[in-house]
Amino acid sequence: MAKFGKTVLFSGTEKVQAGQWVRTELGARGQYLGKTDSGAIVVRWQASGVFAKRDAMNNHNLREFAKVYGSK
Repeated sequence: MAKFGKTVLFSGTEKVQAGQWVRTELGARGQYLGKTDSGAIVVRWQASGVFAKRDAMNNHNLREFAKVYGSK
């Protein structure tokens, strides 16, 4: 199983693994799920501070979307 470090500051140009927690300069936090062939970055943004079961269920769908469109 992959091990991830702490949440990283993300602007879209960094190399991060699918599943890595990222944040913006404004403090928005989410989970990076991949980058499609067309360059679209897929992130599931965290609506609240708590990671809930509903969030985990949505990760699967968004990660599959990224994979279908070219993410490794």
